[in-house]
Amino acid sequence: MQKDEVAGVLREMADLLEITDANKFEYLAFRNAAAGLEDWAGDLKSAVATSSVTEIPSVGKGIASVISELVETGRSDERDRIRGLVPEALPRLLRFRGLGPKRVRTLWKDLGVESPDDLECAAREGRVLELKGFGPKMVEKILDSARYFRDNNRPGKPAPDLNAVPAARHSDGKIFAGMSGFSYPKWKGSFYPADARTGDLLQHYARKLATVEINNTFYRFPTEPVVDQWKTQTPEDFQFALKAHRRVTHQMKLSPGTGVRIQEFVQRCSVLGSRLGCILFQLPPDFERDDSRLATLLDSLPDGPRFAVEFRHSSWAADDVHRRLRDHNVACVSGDADSAPSQKFVTADFIYVRLRKPKYSPKELNDWGDWFTAQSAENRDVLAYLKHDETGDAPNEVANRWSP
Repeated sequence: MQKDEVAGVLREMADLLEITDANKFEYLAFRNAAAGLEDWAGDLKSAVATSSVTEIPSVGKGIASVISELVETGRSDERDRIRGLVPEALPRLLRFRGLGPKRVRTLWKDLGVESPDDLECAAREGRVLELKGFGPKMVEKILDSARYFRDNNRPGKPAPDLNAVPAARHSDGKIFAGMSGFSYPKWKGSFYPADARTGDLLQHYARKLATVEINNTFYRFPTEPVVDQWKTQTPEDFQFALKAHRRVTHQMKLSPGTGVRIQEFVQRCSVLGSRLGCILFQLPPDFERDDSRLATLLDSLPDGPRFAVEFRHSSWAADDVHRRLRDHNVACVSGDADSAPSQKFVTADFIYVRLRKPKYSPKELNDWGDWFTAQSAENRDVLAYLKHDETGDAPNEVANRWSP
């Protein structure tokens, strides 16, 4: 397993432990380890090989053992044990809009709900409404989600309607700068108002920044109710960049059968309309150059939205690869990190930049800003995202430099 996949498994384990009402420190340990792993810039396979996994932030010896097993074998006895604590279909309820581990636990323990079908039945019979904390709006969200999942998982489901995919905005040299993610409660009191409600964070974010990169879509296809919520909390010219699902990039690795999955993901994202700024395909670090698989990706992309590809193996750094991206107007991701020098690519009528260092000096941001300005002068739009921090300093810096 790759780093992103392992982080996803750790989050799954945290959610399942919270559903079972396990010790708070136990499930928070897995959740914090997932966040630490995602923010860590090192090579996970090397860390496992050298028994240095505990050097990853928030990873102790117990979780290091789980991570090592996942990397080496693709499975974990501890994950299997935790999965066995709940009914097999129960974790699927976490895909429902508004349902987190605590609510799923309540539905399971108080109503005996063990599957999406059980939940829909309980909602229609009025039993969900009798639970504390489950009002009419929540029941409506549950029924909407149930209909959505049923319609999108039925046998013989028609192919995605790519005629409904919105066209990309005309590139006119605008700079859209933002953060990778917005749902960080620790930004309250610095970037967000101290009393901001969690459900209103995106609305506050969109008042200061023009774009956001969403990572959650790497783990779950965006549901229509969630996308509708994003739309209602942002202005029409706000731009979302959505990371393509791991099924496409990390599990199927752009194999010949990936085309339908790619198109389904694009169609699902198209509900954003004019707010769909770009779809990012981030390839695994060990994914070496494979021209046939790159062709699968490029040939599967429908006309309309903007697309970007982040190559993380050095074998992709070739002029003919960049030429193929230019032929399809697909951006090769530019950026830097503590462990990697800055790279600047122009392969489309816009540029996509991911700045991964945990802290930037004014000079470093000035240098990137100069390049943004130069690209803007050539009528290329700029989509740029800084890595989130714990203090709220980074989004404030971006807002001060590149406010909408």
